This record gives sequence, structure tokens and C-alpha cells, in this order.
Amino acid sequence: MVEIINTTAPDLVAVRVTGTLHKTDYQQLLPALEKKLADHEKINLYWHMYDFTGWTLQGLLEDLSFECAISTTLRRLPWWATKPGSRLWPRP
Repeated sequence: MVEIINTTAPDLVAVRVTGTLHKTDYQQLLPALEKKLADHEKINLYWHMYDFTGWTLQGLLEDLSFECAISTTLRRLPWWATKPGSRLWPRP
């Protein structure tokens, strides 16, 4: 599942990814990217992968197509992967 995270940065798209990614998840993400790209030549894309388990075959193919299509419009592609109980998991 992909969840768009609201940010105040005008050239940033932040997403939280959980579970397994499907083709439909990328179809949800593309409009948010296209909206930012309409106003900015290049954007930043931040991925927070929480309890990420992988892709379906269609999701993986969509991911590869997605990466090829937008790679020249990204300044950087940072990501943060966490699993409950890991060293990087935020503690209260």
C-alpha cells in the first residue's frame, strides 16, 4: 500500500509504503508526482518503507517502468526502511 504523506516542501513527494506493492499502488502515486512536476522541473521523492514485504509481479514490472520514466526528474531518491523492533524503528 502507498500512502502520500503531506509535506510543506513545494518540490517534495513523500510516501509511506507498507506491505506488498501492487500495480494499482503506482497508479495512485503517479498523479501526485505529475502534479508536482507540473510546477517543478525536478522533484525530490522520499520513501518510508514500513514493514515492506515486496512486490507482486505486476507491481515489480510497474516499478521498473516507473523508475525508467521518472529517473531524470528526480534530484535524489532517499528512503528509510523500518520493521517493528529494528534498530531504526522509532522508540517512544
